[in-house]
This record gives sequence, C-alpha cells and structure tokens, in this order.
Amino acid sequence: MENEVYFKLHACCVPVKGAYRSCLYDLQRRSLELIPNEMTDLLEELRTYPIKQLKEQYDKSECEVIDEYLQFLIDNDYGFFCETSELARFPDLDFEFDWPNQITNVVIDTDKLSRHDYADIFTKLRAINCETIQMRYFYDIDEHSLKNILSLAKQYDFDNISLVIPYTDILSRLIIEIEQNIPLTEVIFWGESDLEYELSKARFKEIDINFSFITTSLLDEACCGFVSIDNFTVNINMFSEATRYNSCLNRKLSIDKKGLIKNCPSSGTNYGHISRVGELLKIIELANFKRYWQVNKDKIEICKDCEFRYCCIDCRVFVSDPLNEYSKPSSCLYDPYTAKWEVKP
Repeated sequence: MENEVYFKLHACCVPVKGAYRSCLYDLQRRSLELIPNEMTDLLEELRTYPIKQLKEQYDKSECEVIDEYLQFLIDNDYGFFCETSELARFPDLDFEFDWPNQITNVVIDTDKLSRHDYADIFTKLRAINCETIQMRYFYDIDEHSLKNILSLAKQYDFDNISLVIPYTDILSRLIIEIEQNIPLTEVIFWGESDLEYELSKARFKEIDINFSFITTSLLDEACCGFVSIDNFTVNINMFSEATRYNSCLNRKLSIDKKGLIKNCPSSGTNYGHISRVGELLKIIELANFKRYWQVNKDKIEICKDCEFRYCCIDCRVFVSDPLNEYSKPSSCLYDPYTAKWEVKP
C-alpha cells in the first residue's frame, strides 16, 4: 500500500544543514551535493512518516515539490523506496570515532637551519605507534639528503608518508624512481608552476601516489590553515572525526623546524625539544596538549552554521578573532549566511 511506502537515504548519504543551504555528503563516493534546506527538512520528516501520510500535511503545489525532490534523489542514487517491514534492514551508519593510537599523525617541519636527528625522531614516533607522518620542507632540499631521509623512514615501517617539497624536475624524478621502495602515499609540490611541471604530470599518473601542486611558495609554518573547496575531504573517517573532534588538531603531534614539540607547528606553545624528551607519551597525556582536540566545528562560531563543517580542515592558531579561541579560521573566506565566497582583494 502507498501509505506504507517510505523513502530512505542510503546510509552513506548524510545531509548537513547550514544557515543558507545544505550539503548532502556522499561518504562512499566521496562527493558533495548542494541542496536547499527545504530538502533537508523533508528528508528529516521522511525518517518518521511514510510518503502518503506526509503529503497529507501539504497542499498540491507543495506535494509537487516533494515529488521533484524525491525524483532528484532517486535519479542521483542517493536513496530508495521501501516498505515499513523493510525499514529495519537499513540501519543508519554508526559515526562513533575512535582509534587505537593516541597520536594518528605527525608533522615534521624543516628549513635550512634545521638540525633534526631523524633516527631519534622516528624511533620516538614509533614508540607511540604513530603510523602516519608528513614531512614539510621550506627550502630546496637536495636529492641526496631527501633520499637518505626517506630510506631511513622506510626502516621504521610507517604506513603512510607524505611529503611537502618544492618542485624541481630532479626531485620529481627521484620520487618516481624510489616510489616502489618507499611507502609514499602523498607528495605535495609547492612553488611556481612551469612547463616542466606540466610535462611531468603524465609521469605521475603512472605511479600509485597522490600528487598535488600549490602554486605559492611555502616558506614557513605560517603557510597553512587555508580553507577552500579544493581542500575539502569527504569520506567516512573525516566525517566521523569532524562531528566529534577537531578536524586538524585531534591526535596530532608536530615537530617544528627548530625541533620543538607542539600540537600544531604554527602554535606558540611548545612542550620541549624532541632531542631532550625521553618519552613522548608523557607529553601527549598532558591536558593542555589535548586542549583543542574536542573543539569540533559545532563549537566554533560561524563554522557551526556552515554546511561544509564536516569536510573542512579547521585551524585554531590563525583565527579571525585572536581574543576568541572559538572564532572561525581567519583564512576562511566563505560566508554560510549568504553561501558566497569572498574574493581576495
């Protein structure tokens, strides 16, 4: 019977309501679909009422809109029709987020003056079961030095190694040469784009590493915290973590270019020099070190009203109001109340 027919979103499709509009997160296909808030309200009602019963509450023109919305959702494979007896077969996803490691990722910054003892650093990171590291270089590191560091990192069995390095043809060829032997998962090149880089893109497609390019120069740790659509991450891990924790600082540890231990490399607060610290575990258990871990987007002014809040990387160091630690990231140029991006002057 029609009054027993429900519409059900696929469990991986989750609407997030913003002040002006909503966003439908497709966590399986890792994509976003902008939708009106009225559609999100309808989807919420459809969680409770069968279609026919819901339509009885609206006039003819409103029912036509409901039909249009449902057709859109069906055409784009965001959901399906089912009967009352079938509802229990399609439970919602559980977005509880937990991880066996107290630190899930580490950022290591390096410039020309850095004197990192990588063997000591890697040993201490593996002692706390860190599996993912990102090494950012703010200068033209030479091919020999980079190859030695990566070869050393391989000995410590990190699951994921990410590099942020200046683009040169020599380094790009080195990455391609060693990718079979080093667990590199991501390489971000920075600097001026040129014909050489464009030509080398074809080579990158042939290997199993995620490549991207930043056309600005990354000269220090202050070059971070940028918010843009290009930086959005849509997947179940990001969504689950962002709904409960800070999407940047949760379970993160950083070693800045001077070797100082921080939660964020741009932070003014440090917890000692990595070479003079016996056990990192004692540091990461400090309440102040974990101060921002549970500051999710729902606690941040303006961000809490944004439809992109669960796919956007937060920043608690560079904020719009330095006197308010819950103010939005200063680099965010999006206004969720008008759904417009401010254009930089």
